[in-house]
Amino acid sequence: MPSKKHRPEEIIGKLREAEVVLAQGATTAEACRRIAVSEQTYYRWRKEYGGLKTDQARRMALLQRLAAVTGRLSLCADQAAAAKWWLSMSMASVSAEGPM
Repeated sequence: MPSKKHRPEEIIGKLREAEVVLAQGATTAEACRRIAVSEQTYYRWRKEYGGLKTDQARRMALLQRLAAVTGRLSLCADQAAAAKWWLSMSMASVSAEGPM
């Protein structure tokens, strides 16, 4: 069965629902069944999103996407600089040999 990708807003809503169920005296396993996630997922979400408001989670997701794009752009810039260096080195070796 394919896994579902939850949006940060959905995750925060489910964590709040789980907190309510836990406050009513239910166990963690019961709360996880209620929000339809595994206990492992619940604890991972709680670690990552615990205490965040919906707008903060949305901003965090946006910043993560921006960091990923920036990293890719930086890699491209590094590759372009390396290519430029190799080109300049090959041009210098050709000019050092002189005309044939």
